Amino acid sequence: MFRTIAISALLAATVLPAAAQASDIDQVISAYNEAATSGSREDRVAAARALGAAAQASPDRDDAGLLAYEAGQTLCVLAACEGASQLADFADSAPLPDGAVSQADITVLSTYADWKENPNSRNRRALDEALAAVVDHDVSMLTLTAFQARYAHDFEKADWRSAEVSAGAAATHFEPFRKVIGREWSDATIGSIIAGFSDEPEPQNAIDMARHRVELTRLKAGLEEEPEWLETNRYLSHAWQLALSAYFNSGGGRRTGSLLRGPDPIDEIEAIEAEIEEVEAAAENEARERDAVNGTDQLPFCEGHLNMSPPLRYPGQALKQGMYGAVIVRLSIENLNVAGVEVLAAVPSATFEERASETIEQWTWKVSSGTPGETCRTNHDDLVLPVIFELR
Repeated sequence: MFRTIAISALLAATVLPAAAQASDIDQVISAYNEAATSGSREDRVAAARALGAAAQASPDRDDAGLLAYEAGQTLCVLAACEGASQLADFADSAPLPDGAVSQADITVLSTYADWKENPNSRNRRALDEALAAVVDHDVSMLTLTAFQARYAHDFEKADWRSAEVSAGAAATHFEPFRKVIGREWSDATIGSIIAGFSDEPEPQNAIDMARHRVELTRLKAGLEEEPEWLETNRYLSHAWQLALSAYFNSGGGRRTGSLLRGPDPIDEIEAIEAEIEEVEAAAENEARERDAVNGTDQLPFCEGHLNMSPPLRYPGQALKQGMYGAVIVRLSIENLNVAGVEVLAAVPSATFEERASETIEQWTWKVSSGTPGETCRTNHDDLVLPVIFELR
């Protein structure tokens, strides 16, 4: 779980010798806790600044370092660390309750605040060392923010080699808590794979993306209701997996002649796809059983296939530029006609979606078995179709 620091005004007051002083700092702590619970972003930042000032004004308190650390952490999460460096330095030398904050925590605060203020190479190295020391620790709001900011910075600079490492470290740090911060874990995982491909394309990139799809599919299977981020990332990872595979199928990543750099991913990806299908089939069976118990079951959708006329053609500009990619669409079928096309994910974006949507909207569903309306239904509102654009 997240490591959060609950500051008790009652506990703080008991260590103060002067009642008047205790009352003043009690009010600051109480205001901080109230802002943290229900205040706006601006309220929380103002309360953190007040808490930090109160801590520094009371250096002899047994929890002065804890108060300063908590204030600095909040400023780094909500205010780009403005004013946090001074609080980190104070927390490093001020008294701390036993076990409240580790030296590693304070070092992360200090190095992250310094790097946010001045992202030079020396500060980056210090931050890298600090985050490496806590990668196997529990996630805090500070480490969540610092790990994300570091790999986002690498992406902004298009430093793909560093981004692969920093996003991978973030994914490792977040993974044990993926049921709580699943989006952050998945974003970092996908980001690391994309950065690795952008730095040096390898078939392993497509395999790793397919494996992440398995993880997301299993995560979905364990939930009664799928959150929006999970659906988004499931389809995004699928589109990336197909696009990466299309790259190699289109001749990318070859040394000489027909030799791929690394193993051919086809066989391994097929095995992973089979695993995904197995998980999805089990989930669908459970859903049908629930519907039968609840009396909400319905006729199965008529077996068949899409009548892909007119044919889907490669966009001319993309073909000229040698572009490849994938689009994942959701179809709604009404009376065996495609009635709607929703783009769920596309890689690269704004390249193939329009052509795919305009063409697929004209397709129909051709029944291969069953009697429409009697043994099977002709409507379907969740038919997912992957479309791959590759050059052979």
